[in-house]
Amino acid sequence: MPKKIVLSVLVVLLAAGLSACSVMQGTYQEKVDEADTLTMRLAALQKKHDGLAAENAAIKARNEGLLADLVGMTLQKDKLTTDLAYVTGQRDKDAADKEDLDRILQSKSDTLSQTIFELRGKVADLDAENTKLKAENASLMKAREEQVRK
Repeated sequence: MPKKIVLSVLVVLLAAGLSACSVMQGTYQEKVDEADTLTMRLAALQKKHDGLAAENAAIKARNEGLLADLVGMTLQKDKLTTDLAYVTGQRDKDAADKEDLDRILQSKSDTLSQTIFELRGKVADLDAENTKLKAENASLMKAREEQVRK
């Protein structure tokens, strides 16, 4: 009988040990599955991160290009502004010269008609040059606008 008791105890202990192993095996399998899931999620997040990093680099490169274009356009604008100021100054100077000549013509007597004739020729030349400058200015402005549009 003692052998049966010992044998029964051994069977119970063996059953308890095997059930404990099956619980441990189940827990182990859950952890393995969870690790696999986390690994897949990590890989997906890493792929997304790499895509966003590439997109960010492309956006930064485009931004640098746009900034370079903006600097170029600013320089062109400054040159146009300088050119316009010069032409405007010349036009104003020519207009003032014309007014001065008109006043001189009105103040001179008939004995200076030859001088008046010569001065009128100069005024005509200045007007022609002014017209030419205006045409060149318009041409320059049109060309600059086309460059800015490009």
